[in-house]
Amino acid sequence: MTLAIGVGVFILVIAGLLYAFSAGDSRNIDLAKSAVTSAIIGIAIIFIAWMAIAIILQGMGYANMATWNQVNCIP
Repeated sequence: MTLAIGVGVFILVIAGLLYAFSAGDSRNIDLAKSAVTSAIIGIAIIFIAWMAIAIILQGMGYANMATWNQVNCIP
């Protein structure tokens, strides 16, 4: 989750720079808008999937919301 958000923010920054330095070139503006839209949709999909898994596992009684994605090895 942390890696996905980091990559998404990096893409948003690159798209923002592309938009800022497009100098009115409509192709670069469209590319930047597309990258922003794709990054936001990607982050939303990842967050929704994470929440869905957490809710399903919590509903089944396997884990609580905060620790479902942590592995505890008991020797």
